[in-house]
Amino acid sequence: MITVTIYQKFDKIIGYEMKGHAGYADSGFDIYCSAVSVLAITTANALEEIVKKSIHAEQSEGYLKVMLNDTPDEHSQILFESMILGLKGILKDNGKKFLKVNFEEV
Repeated sequence: MITVTIYQKFDKIIGYEMKGHAGYADSGFDIYCSAVSVLAITTANALEEIVKKSIHAEQSEGYLKVMLNDTPDEHSQILFESMILGLKGILKDNGKKFLKVNFEEV
């Protein structure tokens, strides 16, 4: 199962952490891992390249953590909310067996 933790501070999203594997199919063929990975990596890239936010990212096999170094603003919140919308879509589309999303105040 993939576990996603969305980190919030004073009701603003400041980052996220994803760990684990969905286990739906073999590596390279797992649609749930692919979908979650695309959302996570696109969000990190957009934070840096589109809205010019400084982030700290850690990545290894089955793990990604992205945290803002900058103050959250309207643009970063839209990107985070868009990622969450995608994750909720995966959960709605039979993904509850493969994905869990938590929110944590830090």
